[in-house]
Amino acid sequence: PAYFEYLSKAFFHGLPTVLCKIVGVYQIGYHNRVTGRRTMEQVAVMQNIFFGRKISKIFDLKGSLRGRFTRQGNVEKEKKSSKKKEQALPQEQIR
Repeated sequence: PAYFEYLSKAFFHGLPTVLCKIVGVYQIGYHNRVTGRRTMEQVAVMQNIFFGRKISKIFDLKGSLRGRFTRQGNVEKEKKSSKKKEQALPQEQIR
């Protein structure tokens, strides 16, 4: 409740915030017919607060070690992969 109260106040009064807007929360289920395995995933779709901004520094505040380190030989491969993901992002902001 406090999240929605805070964001509605920011939205209706034109106040800046770095909290992302939650666009939707979904549960996605899929079934692998070969293995018979069923899987359910929960997904939160959030606003991209970096849209249209040039970012000079990024800080990972979530505390995960996943994806922080790489071997030198994989750096170029990861840069190309990152560029492809960036190109797949929408060119217009969802409001």
